[in-house]
Amino acid sequence: MQRVGFVGLGHMGAPMARRLLASGYPLTVWNRTESKAAALAVEGAVVAANPAGLAGSVDVVVTMVADPEALRAVTAGPDGVLAGAARGLTLIDMSTVGPRAARELAEECDRRGVSFVDAPVLRSVPEAETGRLLLMVGAKPEILEEHRALLETFGQVIHCGGVGSGAAMKLVANASLVGGMAVLGEVLALARAMGLAEGPTFDVVIQTPAGKILERKGDYIRSGHHEPANFPLRLAAKDSGLVGEVVEELGLTSPAIDAARRWLEKARELGLGEMDYSAVVEAIKQAGPRD
Repeated sequence: MQRVGFVGLGHMGAPMARRLLASGYPLTVWNRTESKAAALAVEGAVVAANPAGLAGSVDVVVTMVADPEALRAVTAGPDGVLAGAARGLTLIDMSTVGPRAARELAEECDRRGVSFVDAPVLRSVPEAETGRLLLMVGAKPEILEEHRALLETFGQVIHCGGVGSGAAMKLVANASLVGGMAVLGEVLALARAMGLAEGPTFDVVIQTPAGKILERKGDYIRSGHHEPANFPLRLAAKDSGLVGEVVEELGLTSPAIDAARRWLEKARELGLGEMDYSAVVEAIKQAGPRD
């Protein structure tokens, strides 16, 4: 069985690493906050001193970090994954970093004889714990097949195309996600401004295309309490920023996506960054009518 290294043990990374342990993979881990790695050691993982040392002791390295800067921090430099990578290693990045960062890292991997797979995920912590994530994979077909069993430990695999296509597809998914939430917020603000009661408004909206979001996040939205959650608003804002960069690079016009990004930024400015991303609805409600 492949020896696996896992770098990044945050909300998503820790339960994903536990899936590997439960499936019998020999696992080595590293995390910037040492206590998170120590928790996995109790369950049977080996803790590496740094990403380079981890890479030198395994066949596959999985990275799951917050953003492109964090990915560069754990893969580049004398202590990074690539510094310790032998030829023949495979690096699977499951972070949401956008296609540019994925392709840049893939090029560096290729120069070092390392195979690269970008496989960001959709869904959240409960699905990470139970192996029901959706993996959007960018890789050569033969590399995907070599590592399919490992990837399916985490959930359903969708092969999106060559390297970078998984990272690109994740932006498509997230643009839909945050755009839908922003539209829902504006719809509820409109209903309130017209004097409609919340109860019947929810009963009607849940029958519309926005209903799926309302079903998932309705408890948060009804209560107005968006407790710190598995997908904090600050990460949704980061992801929407990556979407905006790609849209600009391609010369596209995307006013709806731009509006959703602005609402997320407004919510972050209001101090809601650590709340569930559904808190953007509160920012929209607080905006109220124009003067």
